[in-house]
Formats: sequence, structure tokens, C-alpha cells
Amino acid sequence: MKVKVILFSILTIFSCVSSVHKENLNYQYLDEIDKAAKELKEQLLLNYKPKDRRALAIASFARNDLVKPLAKYILVTPKLGIYLANALQNEMFKPDHFDLVERQRIDGILDEILYGKIGLADASTIETIKLSGADLLLLGTIQKRNNTIRFDARIVNISDGKIASVGTAIIPTSEYILKLYEEHPESKKDFSGIVTARDGWQVLNVLIESNTSVKVEAQGYWSMTDNQLQLDSRGSSVNPSQWGDFRIFSNLNHGQLVCRLNTNRELIFSTGEFEFQMGGYPECRINDTALNNNSGYITVTIKHGIQ
Repeated sequence: MKVKVILFSILTIFSCVSSVHKENLNYQYLDEIDKAAKELKEQLLLNYKPKDRRALAIASFARNDLVKPLAKYILVTPKLGIYLANALQNEMFKPDHFDLVERQRIDGILDEILYGKIGLADASTIETIKLSGADLLLLGTIQKRNNTIRFDARIVNISDGKIASVGTAIIPTSEYILKLYEEHPESKKDFSGIVTARDGWQVLNVLIESNTSVKVEAQGYWSMTDNQLQLDSRGSSVNPSQWGDFRIFSNLNHGQLVCRLNTNRELIFSTGEFEFQMGGYPECRINDTALNNNSGYITVTIKHGIQ
């Protein structure tokens, strides 16, 4: 019986793939990506010593400067990582060795998985990837240096997390390559996440890129001090607690939604329109330190590209 080899790009929900291909591509610099894919393939196959044929899944490459334990894999993968994975798919296509499965069958497998769990120590993550039929996962990172881009790839055994092979490729930077490195198709979509009143700082799995404008909206209600007062994201200027002032930030309302970026925790914001010079992942919570007697949640929406 043939063992299936599954090739996929984590970030490619088909709308993303189609949008990538509709652009006016600079083929001169795409040639560099093809060369990198070929070099990675040669190294990976040279270093990999298989005992038998096994199913392989190819993931899009992630930016190493965005890799965070709580970041979804789909949000740390730039267009450059998609293009490289696509090129690797072509390089690894060997009908005499592999039986390839169409990528749409498993293109959403890792969509919601946190990058920090891709180390395969998490049992549920292992089982999720196994559902794709893959035995091995090819993944890697992209590192930007002064005048070059470095790709580091590895083939990992899904069952035990051991590295079966590694490879490295380096290409020169260009304006077009850097554009692909900076652009994240999925991060441009509106994002909605839940922030509960009973928990501390909660990470929203959406990347706010550097030098971008966003609008933060919130819907819903939560309450403080055993439901004595129902509050929306604006909170209340009147203290609902009879036991004292439990605000984290005394200049903001009681029970107000407060957010910050994980890259700059001194900058506090709430709902409204903002322009961020430094990018990062939002962390939000209720403006209250006594959390055990709170209830409810707020739905926070991040909208990109606000003019």
C-alpha cells in the first residue's frame, strides 16, 4: 500500500493562495526563492536517512522574530514563507518516491495551532497533525540579516519530536524579497477574540504590524463584585466595590477594558483608533485586580488598515 506524502502550506487557506498568485510577481527575485528551495531539498534529502518511505507534510516557513509561544502558526508566516513552501512542494515532487495528496485536504490542520506547541510535545497537537496522515513534518524559520535572508529547515518526526534532517539556504535581499518578508496576508484580516473578566492579561492571537493603523472595538458586558454592576468596555467612573479601589490603572475607569502590546507593556490603550509604530500581539484584561468575583466577557475586534 502506498504511503501518502502530504505537502501543504499552513497559511494557505485557498483565498490566500489565490490572492498571492494574482499579484504582479517579480520573477527575477522569485528565482532566488526557487534556488533556495532546491538547495534546501538537496541538503534535506542528503541528511535524511530513511529506513522506509514515510508521509511528509511541508509547512510554510515562519519569521523567527515573530515566533512566540502563544502565537498561532498562521500569524507568523509571511508571504515569503508561503512562496518558499510552494517552491519546496515542486522540488519534493518525485512520483517514483512519493504519492502526493492535494493540499486542500489538510491546509487547515495547523490553522489554529499555537506555534509553541509545534515542538510536538503537546499530545493533542500530535494527534491533530497525525489526522493529516503525515509521519514527518518539514518546517522552518526565516531570519533577516543585513543583506541576506536565511532559511533554516528541519524535518521532524511527529511521533517523538526528533529531528530527522536539517538544511540551510541563504539568498540576497532585495526590495521585492523584503516586501514578501514583511507582508502577512492573514494579519490584515479583522480579528475578534474573547477577553474574560475573571482572568488577567490575555493574549489576542492577532499580529499588529509595525507602522500600521488599527481600530479596537468591543462588544458585550461583564461585571465586578458579584454582579453588582454590569459594565461594557468603557467601565464605570463610579466604583462598584464597597471594599475599596481595586483598579490597576487609577486614571482609567473601574472595569474598563485595558490593552497593551507584548512588545511595549508600558503603552496602555482601550477602544478607539490607534497608529502603532512598534508591532506586537495585544494583551487585554479588565481594569480590576480582584478577579475571583467577576463574571462575563467582552468580545474585542481588531480592524486593520484604518485611514
